[in-house]
Amino acid sequence: MNQNRLDKLTRQILAHGVDGIALVPGPNMAYLSGIHSHVSERPIVLFYPADDEPAIIIPGLEAMKARAAGIPEDRIFAWSDDEGYTGAFQQACAMLELSDYLLGVEALHMRVLELELLKRYAPGLSTTHAEPILSALRAVK
Repeated sequence: MNQNRLDKLTRQILAHGVDGIALVPGPNMAYLSGIHSHVSERPIVLFYPADDEPAIIIPGLEAMKARAAGIPEDRIFAWSDDEGYTGAFQQACAMLELSDYLLGVEALHMRVLELELLKRYAPGLSTTHAEPILSALRAVK
């Protein structure tokens, strides 16, 4: 992960009054973490809290990407096809204390699947558009 980009992200998160952001596979995830993946039937959600280290929900088969990106092992919520992903969502939401959290999401990219799982396991979670935060990261002045 590029520390300068993460520092700028943290400043933008705080400036926009949210507790953190959640990214799904796509250009923003790749830009911030170096994790290249694609949207599939296997959900992946990368979290950047304003006051803590990144965390990720990811299929076990792709967990090496999270390790290579420098995400701490105890913040990688890997799951297998046999067990399913709901347990990983439940564990991540509990550990990150997402209940009563204001989370910026990629409104044009996050699927209903991921959003509903987050809200199921984090009662009181509120979401807002993360686009103003993310677009400010790439603004050239």
